[in-house]
Amino acid sequence: STMAFGPSTAAWRLNLLNLPGVMEVGSMVSVSGTLTVADGLLVTPRLELTPSGLIGSSRGKIVVTGNMILGAGSSLGFALDAASSRTDRPFMQVQGNFQAGGTLRLVPNYAPQAGDRFTLIEFNAGTKNAEEIYQQFRFKDYDPVINDNLFWGLAYRTLPDGRDVIEAIVLKVPQKWNSAGVPAGPVGPNTLPGLVFLTHGTFSSVGGANDGAFGEIASNMAVFHGRYGNGQWDVATYDWGEFSTSPLGANNFVYNAATSAQVGIGIGESLVHWMNRRGINYSKLHMLSHSSGSWLVNRMMQQLTSGRAIHT
Repeated sequence: STMAFGPSTAAWRLNLLNLPGVMEVGSMVSVSGTLTVADGLLVTPRLELTPSGLIGSSRGKIVVTGNMILGAGSSLGFALDAASSRTDRPFMQVQGNFQAGGTLRLVPNYAPQAGDRFTLIEFNAGTKNAEEIYQQFRFKDYDPVINDNLFWGLAYRTLPDGRDVIEAIVLKVPQKWNSAGVPAGPVGPNTLPGLVFLTHGTFSSVGGANDGAFGEIASNMAVFHGRYGNGQWDVATYDWGEFSTSPLGANNFVYNAATSAQVGIGIGESLVHWMNRRGINYSKLHMLSHSSGSWLVNRMMQQLTSGRAIHT
């Protein structure tokens, strides 16, 4: 059997009221509107979305028992709201082989805040390491821009119960420091060739201009380059404290040594993706970090090496 959810109404809702309710579709589920599983499970061996189709947030879950191989021309979209943020409940679970590809569409129905995260897809990573996982399971085509201060990132993470998930996360835009040694707003398309980039690690933060943390280093560097840098260098800090400063923080995000590598790589890739989409193209970079921030900076360096001089 095939079940089709079309665009003729704003959203189709499948209500399985008697938990643990399960609805099984034997052949395929096709979505061109918005499919929301309000409760229970929708189980199908195959799921297809048109370019306008969306998976909606809910208490329920879509389970794809077969493979989900997304090719270059495919589209996968998620309708996001505040109620589904900051939980480990996935929108869908793929029990067969999963391959990310095509276009990922993130459609927020609320005002995103830094630290929001959405568990999009649960899958089986097997014995692959974080590097291999990002090669196979990352989406390379998506619009990261939310506004001048926030952007969408993607990260892979192993949950405490062993489940592997892909998450959409709301990240802050890096902040510039001016020649007076104070923050000067978000980084945008650059006019100078060089960037000094500083970020923190686990259980730390950027800090301010006078507290001995990376903010003070950035402040001093910005003053120095303002005086002696011949107009060649921007200085910027990157604060990702919502995902690094607490083992179980306000966003219910469990953080440990293994997670630091997984999420750090994802945030590094997300930063480069955002920079490319925003037209930020520095030819010279000095990148400073410590602890788990080293995973982030190392991934940025790997993604930015073409035609650039980079020192870490």
